[in-house]
Amino acid sequence: MTIEDIALTYVQRLNAANTVKLLEEFGDARAIYAAGASELMRRGVRSAELARRIAAREGFAEAERELRRCEREGVRPIASTDAEYPQMMTFGVADYPHVIYVMGSVGALTGRMLTVVGTRMPGRSAVTCDLLIGELADCVDDVRVVSGLAFGTDANAHRAALDAKVPTVAVVPSVLPDIMPKNHSYIAEKILSSGGAIVSELNMASGRHKGSYIQRNRIMAAMSEGTLVVESLPAGGSMATAELALSYNRTLMAVPGRPTDGLSSGPNMLIRTHRAEMVCSGSDIAGCLGWPLAERIAEVSQRPRVELSDDGYRIMACLSGGDAMSTDALMSLCGLDIGTVMATMTELEMQGVVRAVPGGKYESCNML
Repeated sequence: MTIEDIALTYVQRLNAANTVKLLEEFGDARAIYAAGASELMRRGVRSAELARRIAAREGFAEAERELRRCEREGVRPIASTDAEYPQMMTFGVADYPHVIYVMGSVGALTGRMLTVVGTRMPGRSAVTCDLLIGELADCVDDVRVVSGLAFGTDANAHRAALDAKVPTVAVVPSVLPDIMPKNHSYIAEKILSSGGAIVSELNMASGRHKGSYIQRNRIMAAMSEGTLVVESLPAGGSMATAELALSYNRTLMAVPGRPTDGLSSGPNMLIRTHRAEMVCSGSDIAGCLGWPLAERIAEVSQRPRVELSDDGYRIMACLSGGDAMSTDALMSLCGLDIGTVMATMTELEMQGVVRAVPGGKYESCNML
């Protein structure tokens, strides 16, 4: 990492795709800044104004402030020309970020990376993530789970990875060390304390805007060998990430669901149109990605599959936020009568997916 690397990201009107082209032409940021305006134009910079800005070393003052901020906040900038940069992100991606900012373990950015995405609405993703990620951790070594720390499926994927003792990487649409959403700062702390990492490409000059999420999604899709869609409507951020994964020639997988389940309509469509591989277990994921099964797989007991009733799924969705809830609260949220709630809670306790806690409340055993 050099000051030129960060300075390059501060040059006005120099977007990620054009930065990638310049790096391919010159090799590194120092060589770009060492060139004169005429040479820059001769070797790919089409705008004379942009060539003059680079030749005048635009962005250096901002880069110095950025480096001081990173040192102060415990944030590590990594350039695409550094050995620590996740090389998968540069394969088939024309607009990968030249600099990413990382908190936590840089080692979490290497290994067998799986991106998990899905709806932000309550659904079955808590149970599904726990099952699939738990099984994958049992049968494959060196797994990393990537997601976006958002509500719903993202948070459930991170929690499942933490529960399975798998390093997890959160890609956020905010300038580190700030976390978005702020409500998930406690999950970010658990990620960092468990050997994971928080990643962003945004610097101090980046404003919060809708495009930040699109930028974030492309990093999630590019960072991993495969992307798994757990639950989603036919349109939205998860499906956009799925399309990005396909455009980067990554393996796309989806969890099937009932035809009557609206949150399964997106994955079902991806499977039906042959854009995604159908997966129902951790070993299915490993097979799709060509990951070898660990030698210990024959010796470990597989996690039992937990088959829930429709009412059980509804209650688990209400508990997916991690907070303990009373039976009255569950009745109100789930729209079930007291008899159904009590009978279902007994069933869920026997299956080991919920437990009673002080105060007459229940919490999910899959939550941290």
